[in-house]
Amino acid sequence: MAHDLSSLDTAHTGPIHAAQLDHFGRHLATASEDQIVRIWAILDVEVRRPVAQLIGHTAPVLAVSWSHPKFGPLLASGGEDRKVLVWRGPPLEESEKESESAWGLAYSHEVQGEALAVSFGPWEYGLQLAVASSDGQVSVYSLRDESQAQAQAQSQILRRATAGSSPLLGPSLPPLALPGSGGEGSGAAGSAIAGDNSLAGVAGAAPAATSGAEEATSSGRWQVENFIAHQGGCFCLCWAPAASPVTESSAGAAAGGGERRKSVVLQPRRLVTGGADQQVRIWRHDVQTNSWADSHHFPGDAHSAWIRDVAWRPNAGIPANTIASCAEDGTVVIWTQAMVGQPWEMKDKKELHGAAAWQVSWSVTGSVLAVTSSNNQVLLFKEQLDGNWTQVEMVGETGSALLASPANEAFRSMEARSPDE
Repeated sequence: MAHDLSSLDTAHTGPIHAAQLDHFGRHLATASEDQIVRIWAILDVEVRRPVAQLIGHTAPVLAVSWSHPKFGPLLASGGEDRKVLVWRGPPLEESEKESESAWGLAYSHEVQGEALAVSFGPWEYGLQLAVASSDGQVSVYSLRDESQAQAQAQSQILRRATAGSSPLLGPSLPPLALPGSGGEGSGAAGSAIAGDNSLAGVAGAAPAATSGAEEATSSGRWQVENFIAHQGGCFCLCWAPAASPVTESSAGAAAGGGERRKSVVLQPRRLVTGGADQQVRIWRHDVQTNSWADSHHFPGDAHSAWIRDVAWRPNAGIPANTIASCAEDGTVVIWTQAMVGQPWEMKDKKELHGAAAWQVSWSVTGSVLAVTSSNNQVLLFKEQLDGNWTQVEMVGETGSALLASPANEAFRSMEARSPDE
């Protein structure tokens, strides 16, 4: 049985480099070679209408990312012009009234290389944005309000003074021009913040940090943390889930008469990255040193070409961690960790013969892994009871299923079941 998927004429005049749906699947953002970001409202499978055309890049746009709706409609974009732009839209309840004038630039910054990947972090950490650059660097942006910034600065000065050393607050970047300041934008990208499109009122600013440059906006300060992730270029990155389920033993359980209970622990910020050095690495933010540390190197012989994408599996209520990585040599590797602190291992490896693997993406529940290839196909893999992954479907450029198998039909049968079954 074939799946007929609807198509959308995005009106771009060049190839599309990235496309992403927002948290609710109601808006689609596309980035193109034509230097434009377009936003579409998805009203129905066949009903879509243009919402905004975002013009701010001066070179092809390579990546887009939506923030969690907790922070309002925010969209980040990155391109070959080395710019990282954050756009703000109208409240979600006004989505039916959206027009191009409702979206505007809220923040702009320039990185050292081409911005190849952008990704907003889990909402539990506050408003965080990670950017991978062609110079091998990863930049992590955190938005803090003024009260947090002042409290953090005072606390750090006191701590440093007590330790007998000078405060290390990090250099300040030139602030962007704010409404009413009378000055021109003098930020790293030379852009001003429009009053109607500033990030004022964004809820849940990120926790205070103690290192990295800061840039002032009308809603607070963007702190920027940079670290070198890969030699030759960092092509992709993905945030780890913020919360991890753990099983705890009560005092009674330790004595043999109680019950074990489960709780959720907020993990430190973690990122998985891939680059031109054919390496996949995990980075962990150390709260003691307030810096990003290389937490784990996966075996270098797993891939023999540039790493094109990495994806951390959504938390499915179990303490295990799973990461998928893919490379230009056509390999797709699935890495697993039984729980935080345990060793990582290669659980499965797939090879796309005659094609490069360009992107990996998990379903919302983490039960299905989608892999896109250079021959315009999307392969779907599903985990089996033995922990191995089996291909259950292959979708061509037209949206028609190219693979029919018993596993495929069983997969569709499970999809067709009602939630109550």
